[in-house]
Amino acid sequence: MAKIKLLTRISSAALAALTALTFASCGSKKTAMETVEAAADKSYTQLTEKSDLVNKLEKVANDGSIELKMDVGTLLQAFAPVSGLDLTASIKGYSDADGGRSALRADILSGGTSIADLLLYMADNSISVSSNALFGNDVYGFSTDNFLSAFNNSQFGEDGYFSLGISAEDISAAIDSVDNYAVRAEKVTALEETVNDVWDGLKDDVYALIEDNGTNTTSDATLSVGGKDVKTTDVNFTYTGDQIADIIKGALELAKDNDDVKEILDAMLEMMKSYYPSEEMYDLPAVDELMDTINGAIDEGLDSIDDIREDLADFKFSFTMHIGKSSKELIGLTVDISENANSVVMKAVFGPSVNDIDEISFSVDYKDEYESHEMWIKYIVTEDTNDTYRAELSYNMDGDKADLAEIEWNKKSGELDASVTFEGETVSIKGKLLNEKDSITLAVNSVTAQGVTVDVGEIALILSTNDTMPTNGAYTDILAMDEYAISDLLNEISESAQDIVSVLGMY
Repeated sequence: MAKIKLLTRISSAALAALTALTFASCGSKKTAMETVEAAADKSYTQLTEKSDLVNKLEKVANDGSIELKMDVGTLLQAFAPVSGLDLTASIKGYSDADGGRSALRADILSGGTSIADLLLYMADNSISVSSNALFGNDVYGFSTDNFLSAFNNSQFGEDGYFSLGISAEDISAAIDSVDNYAVRAEKVTALEETVNDVWDGLKDDVYALIEDNGTNTTSDATLSVGGKDVKTTDVNFTYTGDQIADIIKGALELAKDNDDVKEILDAMLEMMKSYYPSEEMYDLPAVDELMDTINGAIDEGLDSIDDIREDLADFKFSFTMHIGKSSKELIGLTVDISENANSVVMKAVFGPSVNDIDEISFSVDYKDEYESHEMWIKYIVTEDTNDTYRAELSYNMDGDKADLAEIEWNKKSGELDASVTFEGETVSIKGKLLNEKDSITLAVNSVTAQGVTVDVGEIALILSTNDTMPTNGAYTDILAMDEYAISDLLNEISESAQDIVSVLGMY
C-alpha cells in the first residue's frame, strides 16, 4: 500500500509540473520554449493542412459523399440456406456544408438495376423525397418556412385525418432543439476566442513563472522511432521539488481574483446555458458564485503550499521535448520524475512526422529500491514502400507481452489483411483499401474466427471527394394535400411496396 501511495504522489507531482510546463510552452520569447512552441505549431499545421486524409475528409464534407455498400446476396447466403442472390444494398449521404445542402440516397439493386430506391433531399428551406419504385416520377415534400403552422393545419396535425399524435408543443420543441445546435456552436466558438484572448493577456505572467524557476537546455540528440535513430533537437526542462512548489504558488496567486479567469467562467456559463432548458436555468450558479468557490479553493491551496513543498522536497523533475531535425515537428516527450531511489519515466513517441508515422507508442517505467515495472503499448510500421505497408500493435505489461493487431496492405492492388487478437482469440479480416485521387474505399470480403471463414461478399465504406449531389426539383407539398390525395398516395406506396417484396421473393 505504501508503494501505491508513493506512485500516486509521484504521478500527481508529474501532472502538476507537466501542466505548468504545457501552459508555458503555448507562448514564449526567443528561448527554448519558443522552439517547442514552433515545433508543436508545425505538427498541428502538418496534420490539419498537409494531411492527405484530413484534406480528403474536408472535401467529402463540402463536395463529396459517404457510401455504405453491401453485397446482401452473399451476406444472406452466409447465414441462411439460400443461394444465387444477386442483391446489393447501398446507402449514400451527400454533403455540401458551404452551400447548406445535403441528400441521402438508398438503393437495393439486382444485377445492377434498382428495384427499390429513395432519395431524401434537404436544401433551400425545404425537405423533399422521391422514389421511382414507390411513386414513380412524383416528388413530395414540404417547406421548413412556417412549418409549425403548416403542420398543425395539415391532415397530419392534431386534428387531421392522418394525425400523427404530435402536438404543436412537440414540434416547437423539436425546432428549438435544432436551432439550439447553431446557438451551441456559436457559444463554443465564443468560448474558444475568449480563452485565446485571455491567454494572450496571461502568457507573459505565466511565462515569467516558468522562466524564474528551473533550468532549460537545448541539445542535439537522437530518438529511436520505429527501430531507427532519428536526429532530434532535444529541449530539456529540469526542476527541483522546491521550484515546482514555487510555480504552483505563483500560478495560484495569479489566478486569484483574476478578471481574465472570470471572463472565461462567464463564457463557459453562456455555453452551458445553451444545453439547459429554460426552466432548469435557475440551477446554474452565477459567475460571482463560481469565482468565490474558486478563490476559496485557491486560498486552501495557498495555505497548504508549505505542505506541498515538504512533500516535494526530495523530488526531481525532467521534461524533454524531442523535435525532429528533418520534420521540425514535435515527435516525442520524455518525463522523468524521481524521489531518492524511486522513479517514474514516461515516454511518448509519434513520428518521425505526423504524416509519416513509423511509431506511435507510450511507455511507463517505475522503479523503487525493491522492484521495477515496465509497461508499454506500441504501434510499429515494419515496412512502408511504394508497394507494401505492414504494421503491428503490441503491448507489454510487466513481461506479459502480446500482439494485439497486425496489418498488411498491398498499395497497388489494394489487398488488405488484418487481424485482431483478444484474450487469445484471433479474428482475421480480408478486404481492400484503395486510396485513390478522388476517393478512399475500405472493404471487407471475409472474416475468419475460430478457424471458420465467412464470405461476406463485399461490405464497403466509400468516401468520395468529388461527387455530384442528386436533387429532387419541384415537389408536391404533402402538408397541403387533402385526406383523399393522401389516401391515394398511401395506397400507391403500399402496392409498390408489395411489388418490391414480390420481386425480392423471386430470389
